Amino acid sequence: MSISSTGIGSGLDVSSIVSQLVALEKKPLANLQSTAVRIQTQISTYGQVQSLISDLSAAATELTKAGLWTQNTATSSNTSTLTASAKAGAASGTYSVQVKQLASAQSLASGSFASSTSVLGSGKLTIELGTWSGGATADDPATNAIDESAPSDFVPKGEAKKLDLTFNSATTTLADVRDAINNAKSGVTASIVKDSSGARLLVRSNSTGEENAMRISATQIDSETPLTDGFAKLNYINPQAVGGTGMTQTVAATNARATIDGLAISSSNNTFSDVIEGVSFTVAATTTSPVTLSIGNDTGSQRAAVQRFAASYNALNGFLTRQTAYDAATKVGGTLQGDNTVLNLRGRLRGLLSDNGAADFSILSLTSSSAATPRDGSLTLDTAKLDAALSDPSKLAKLFAGNSESGVTGMAQKLADFATALTGSDGLLSTRKEGLTKSLTRNQKDQEKLEDRVAKVAERLNKQYQALDGRMASLNTLSTYINQQVTQWNNNSNK
Repeated sequence: MSISSTGIGSGLDVSSIVSQLVALEKKPLANLQSTAVRIQTQISTYGQVQSLISDLSAAATELTKAGLWTQNTATSSNTSTLTASAKAGAASGTYSVQVKQLASAQSLASGSFASSTSVLGSGKLTIELGTWSGGATADDPATNAIDESAPSDFVPKGEAKKLDLTFNSATTTLADVRDAINNAKSGVTASIVKDSSGARLLVRSNSTGEENAMRISATQIDSETPLTDGFAKLNYINPQAVGGTGMTQTVAATNARATIDGLAISSSNNTFSDVIEGVSFTVAATTTSPVTLSIGNDTGSQRAAVQRFAASYNALNGFLTRQTAYDAATKVGGTLQGDNTVLNLRGRLRGLLSDNGAADFSILSLTSSSAATPRDGSLTLDTAKLDAALSDPSKLAKLFAGNSESGVTGMAQKLADFATALTGSDGLLSTRKEGLTKSLTRNQKDQEKLEDRVAKVAERLNKQYQALDGRMASLNTLSTYINQQVTQWNNNSNK
């Protein structure tokens, strides 16, 4: 095996010579790499343009929705007592609301037991939800007073299922009953509460309102014969039976009651829906003075939507302006300077804003085509004029969404359609970005080819200089030999 060290035989700095020659061959590679960086930057910049156009499209689309311009809002003068919401189309107006009573869920408590393990024996409990009429519903929720002269009729709730719980064991405890009620998940909840006199079973309806009151019956397992002991202590079949051995009411089942402009209204829970058409309000406390409920146009949402549109447009326009600008001080142009696609895009956007045939654009003072327009083409929104225009949302709806009856397309609709076309698979931006991506792919292939060619040139130069080095080493040896012979010949001649 031979070992060579290029340059030893010739004395030439072959490594340096080859490196410099290879560097000359690689100069085009640096240009390709610089071009690749520029193309990649352009692709990234177009990605940002697409994102900003998507934002503008979303903001413009929001302005084209009919619901935005018919949207209403409900305002309460006392939100700690009453909160409200209004649907589109709700009639504007102001109402005086007095909250007389909140809705409550009925609670029943048993008599005292020694503990939760007290034995009730065997039997069957039937729990029903419904409405007690007459004295069964407290007329005075503050005292739970019962009118004993009124009949106690129970009307079962139609959609509520009757809960039948059978306890076969003679050792059934109060805790067993609680667990059975809770495991049934039938609209009532049971718990055991301990007070100074012992343990009590507390049964509570899960829903508020008079229609969710309870009736509890204790009977024998195999018949409807009422029990007189054990489970009989959990009866609630006659609220007027004062002093009986069954359950007693601790909280009455009540409806929420209020008045609107003096008109009495009622709800099984604390929310009143469509008492005023298209309006829902929830009460949290009774009132001593009226709460003012105002229904009107949702100018806040409409104003915010217009502001988002202007901001989205200006964000896109500002970005395009910066990317196509030339900085005279630094003598550096933007990434997309001279890019015909972007220049065409800016022109189309300005054209769409100028073509506002759907309505008078000046009601918003979005001075996109007036002399007051900033030189960079951004929009100027006069909020004072906008607030004045919001007094008639139909005009803004015509400006932005257009009018289908007259066949006029609104300005925001035009922009939304244009943005969708731009970012579609065959859109201007998508096509341009695809072209740049293909250019980058070609550039990378050209780099690979050049690197392969440079590697081959380097290999060829190394072989050539190795051969040269060997030849020069041979010539140097011959030269040394000749010099030695000449010297010897001269020495012999002198003798």
